[in-house]
Amino acid sequence: MFKNKYVTYVINTPDKGFNVERRYSDFLALRQEMTRDYPGYIIPPIPIKKLTGNTEPEFIQKRKAELQMFLDSVLKHPLIKNYELFYKFVSLSGKEWEERAKLIGKILVTREVCHFETIEGQAKVLYSDRTTSYCNRLQASVKDLKELYQELKESNEAISSTYEKLSLLLTKTGLLYQKVGAIYSNLDSSICAELFMHMYDGHSKLGNVYRKLREDYLTKLVDYYSFHGNEMVAVEELLLRRKTAGEHMESLEKKLFKKKEQKFDMKNTATWELESSALANIGAIMSDKNLALQEMFPKESAELRRTKMIYGYYSNKIVEQFGKLLIRNESQYKTQFEKAVYNCIEREADLAEIWDDTLKNLKKVKLISPTDAFEEAVSVVQS
Repeated sequence: MFKNKYVTYVINTPDKGFNVERRYSDFLALRQEMTRDYPGYIIPPIPIKKLTGNTEPEFIQKRKAELQMFLDSVLKHPLIKNYELFYKFVSLSGKEWEERAKLIGKILVTREVCHFETIEGQAKVLYSDRTTSYCNRLQASVKDLKELYQELKESNEAISSTYEKLSLLLTKTGLLYQKVGAIYSNLDSSICAELFMHMYDGHSKLGNVYRKLREDYLTKLVDYYSFHGNEMVAVEELLLRRKTAGEHMESLEKKLFKKKEQKFDMKNTATWELESSALANIGAIMSDKNLALQEMFPKESAELRRTKMIYGYYSNKIVEQFGKLLIRNESQYKTQFEKAVYNCIEREADLAEIWDDTLKNLKKVKLISPTDAFEEAVSVVQS
């Protein structure tokens, strides 16, 4: 729906009786809030913002398809489908939604691991060589996947465009046959007129089939690859959070270790910030460097442990989330590819049937002998 100079999208939820209007900015704000409230989860993507051409009919159709995929993916997610803001997004209308939307981004979200939302309950915070190796491989692969999805999208767009051109050419050729047939009909050459009209009919039908093929590629594959390309961007978001947490962890660890080493060498226990329980065992601590390094600066050590837990949380969550994404995508790919192949087979059958019917119609045209044709022409001239 066009309102002033922007587009609103109507969301219907028939079983609940909801019917609301949302702008692209509303979808964007909802997703941003989801990433804040559910750190560690792959949040379904929405189409990337576009500043120009966003009111063109073809662009709106593509965007509708991707926004629909976003809503469907959220509803399939075992956790975020119950998100309070998502329910209000699809249910509140008019000023009620506008008032709730004003709060987006202003709600403080805790970053303590113990408060992270989890499906299973307790979050995994200890990372292993396996999770680290997997995340590193994923980091190297996700960029390639994103680029390949973009190339697949462009390739299928080219196929769709080719089918559209072929459809237009066949339709144009059919109209040309029709005009030639009309001229022969005007010259009382019924056989030529009939032959060209059969070719017109066949080419017009062929044009419609290729138009359907164009729509199949555009709606069933181009939009599909576009969505999954953006899905890799969502995976990158998680990997970036993990990387940031890892860099912060390494920086803290290096600084704190260096600080502890220096303080231990100085042998001034008054600067070690030891807790009372450690002071009771000061002799053993001063003689054991490893024990001393463990007991020094407890607050900073606790902050480092917390940072390690966050890094571990992201590492484990990425492995878990991407694993679930793969399982879901494998099922979707199989279904989508089967549909695409079945559509191609169906269209090919339509093409073969049209050519077959055209051939049968051409064969039905009864030709006359040259003598009969000459006599007929003479009688036409005389009359």
